Amino acid sequence: FAIVVSVALALPCFGGYFDENEVWYPDKFEWTEIPRDENVVARFAMGADIHYGVSSYGAVYKLPTVYCALKEFGGVDALCISGDLNHFGREEVYYELMDAVRQYSSELTVDFDGFDTTCEGDAVGTTVISMGNHETVPEEGGNRGKFTRVVGQEPTKLYWVAGIPIIKMSPDDAVESNSYREQEEEILAMFAEVDASGYEGPIIGMAHHRVPTSMPESGENSTWSKAELQCFVDHPNLILFTGHSHTNFYNTREFIEQDLGFTMVRSGVLGIAYGGSYINPISGREEGPTFNGSADVCSFVLMDILNDGRVKLRRVDISKGEFVFPNEEFIIDTNDLDSEGKLHSYFSRSHDKGTYGYGRKKPVFPEGAEVSVTPNPDHSSVTVTFPSASPATSLARDYIYRYRITHTDPDGEQMVNYVMNDGYLSVPHTEWNVPIHLLKPDTDYTVEVAAQSAYQSTTALAYEGTVNVGHLDVRPAEIMFSVDATNGSYEEETGRELVGTPIRPGTVDDKDIGRKVLKFLGLGAYSYKASQEDYDNYRTDFTYEAYFKTNDTGSPQIIVGSIDSLSSCLRIEDGKIWLWGSFRSMEVSQEARLVVGAEIEPNTWYHVVGTYDGYWAKIYVNGELAGERAASGGVDPSTTEEWTICVGGGSADPNSYIAYLMNNGCINFARLYKGVMTEDEIRAAYEATKEKPVEIVDTSKIFRDVKEKSWFKEAVDFAYSYGLMNGTAADVFDPNAPMSRAMIVTVLWRVEGSPEPKGASAFTDLKANWYKKAVAWAAENGIVNGMSATSFAPDDPLTREQIAAIMQRYAAFKGEDVTAEADLSVFPDAGQVHKYARDAVLWAVDRGLISGVKSGNVNLLDPRGGATRAQVATILMRYLKK
Repeated sequence: FAIVVSVALALPCFGGYFDENEVWYPDKFEWTEIPRDENVVARFAMGADIHYGVSSYGAVYKLPTVYCALKEFGGVDALCISGDLNHFGREEVYYELMDAVRQYSSELTVDFDGFDTTCEGDAVGTTVISMGNHETVPEEGGNRGKFTRVVGQEPTKLYWVAGIPIIKMSPDDAVESNSYREQEEEILAMFAEVDASGYEGPIIGMAHHRVPTSMPESGENSTWSKAELQCFVDHPNLILFTGHSHTNFYNTREFIEQDLGFTMVRSGVLGIAYGGSYINPISGREEGPTFNGSADVCSFVLMDILNDGRVKLRRVDISKGEFVFPNEEFIIDTNDLDSEGKLHSYFSRSHDKGTYGYGRKKPVFPEGAEVSVTPNPDHSSVTVTFPSASPATSLARDYIYRYRITHTDPDGEQMVNYVMNDGYLSVPHTEWNVPIHLLKPDTDYTVEVAAQSAYQSTTALAYEGTVNVGHLDVRPAEIMFSVDATNGSYEEETGRELVGTPIRPGTVDDKDIGRKVLKFLGLGAYSYKASQEDYDNYRTDFTYEAYFKTNDTGSPQIIVGSIDSLSSCLRIEDGKIWLWGSFRSMEVSQEARLVVGAEIEPNTWYHVVGTYDGYWAKIYVNGELAGERAASGGVDPSTTEEWTICVGGGSADPNSYIAYLMNNGCINFARLYKGVMTEDEIRAAYEATKEKPVEIVDTSKIFRDVKEKSWFKEAVDFAYSYGLMNGTAADVFDPNAPMSRAMIVTVLWRVEGSPEPKGASAFTDLKANWYKKAVAWAAENGIVNGMSATSFAPDDPLTREQIAAIMQRYAAFKGEDVTAEADLSVFPDAGQVHKYARDAVLWAVDRGLISGVKSGNVNLLDPRGGATRAQVATILMRYLKK
């Protein structure tokens, strides 16, 4: 290996940009010609991952940009593309791509008679293409057959270009295949053919997938067979170019390595980049290496093969319009073997000597540099601030490719986050402010920030003292969305409007659970309008609850939530029920968003609860904890302006399509809470699913004073069906009659299951036995105070402000948040509310339990007016449904 300083490198001055229609264009093509003298026997450009057909990433426009740059360089024998040239494996996209290939190639290397080889360009001699996993989409004739038919090249084939062997290897013929095992015989035969030819120079390999640095036995899930791996090791003259990782190759250590005794090089990313495991210093999320948008990634490797058998590599960043480290070239000498015939490895992770590895120097922080750490208000994250470091030299080995931020708790357990360096960002940093999530609450952490060079030479700064994010304030669960089909309805119970027009069969009876359920046949879902306030109200701590079954537990299906709009849901996939979420601390990958899951069986009813308290995501199945995972920081906001909450599917746009539909499944109820259900509440909710549901009675057929169109009919039906209130006679409900104080206390006592009080009441005016226990229970639990220490006045008519006070105290007894910020000034008679009841009336209005009484054109509170039986039934129904 040698480092060569060259003055003949191009002086580029163009990058790329997106116009107002999100179409990517290069600024201009001005690359100085790179002379190809008599020492260069072949010149290739190596790239991968075009993902042609994904126009939002500018892939369609980047391939011509690469060709034009190669034309400026001059003398390029071939552009070699190592897979994923077509994002979806669509035949029409292959044809479109091949039109571009012909436009810029002077000829094509093809394998089949009758293939149109007419070419009109002069940027490169030919274009050699292999397949990637994104192209393995089933089709008649097989995936590889389609590739062959349209592209005109065998996916796996030995080509000789300018006297140099190029061995192409493409994934097996399967859906999104990551395996090459079925091609073992074919791959070994190609290497044997090169060996038999007497050729002794470098062999160029093309494969989409990286070869593992270990030598695993051939297994069912391995990418390469053991024989294939051994063949590579036995050829130290192999230089294998791979794509797939979408890694920006500024980091030399990721760009090139020789750990196995041959050379592996990452091809440039021609089209789009994604994936990775680095913290975006802006959002605090783990993201891919290019944070200013993967759309502007476009790069390749320029390779010159010299007449002495050495290979010269130069990294070209088209998107930035520059060479990566222009004063450095990588020289690979495949003839530099030791006494045992093994390659002298200078690009090995363990190598510390030789021209490249020896003498590497550590990054340098500014004099007096310090680290500061600030806890954020969410009690689950901090912001770490530190200045940029500088490379010790201009050589690539000393390039700062990441910062390592380490938090260590008192038990010595470490949480490590990596932050990409300025080379991956559109705007260089002088100071970093990095949000870090997943910190445990109430824990003292020590913090260290280290700047790492390409080969991990490190300089560290320690934060003085410890940092603690404090205590998580978790709210009790309060329903904010509920769809319950038990009563034969798919209407949302808090009043949200159904949007879109999905195909749906509606409610049906399910004999297994004796309830009405929503039936889904993979045809459509229910989407309900939600607001930004809804999203803000639930995103930091929330609970999903659902009672459902499905006959398909393998394919993605959403029970409740939304994969785009609300960024979280209960979701079925891979035989599990998942609490899915775009949590800020999770990686971007789909697998990372399946935060925590539990196995379920098809055709089985399950009660599932997913909770998130700001740090832990947990999932409960049939009342028991089935899994948990740290996921701090809240769920990420969506860019969708119209928010929806979906049942039986998920939607990015309720008016355009529904995705992840339930396939022949049923949902009895689905709910979303702000706050977190306790384990006792979850177990009680599961037990409630075993109870036979109450059948709502049509009281207009029982009471002659309840009519079908009466404003209070729904409330009377509810109260009567649940045994909360009876009629005053066999056929009379007496809706306008006043409700007594003893009556409301007795109703609430029944709701609680008529518990036995601890002792007798201190009130001396309790005469009737039917309410004595109820009043005693209510008094000892602070739900009622009485008119005095010894007087309860059980027969006095209940006033509207009194019922507000009693209901607020009952809610507090249930552990609910009873604070409120309603505005009573809209009611002209707000001043008539007694001081003791003011907070209670505010709460009742805020919760929608009391909405006022019409008097002409004026809406009054009427706080001291009597509460009728119909009004009380309505208040009870509204409260209990919430």
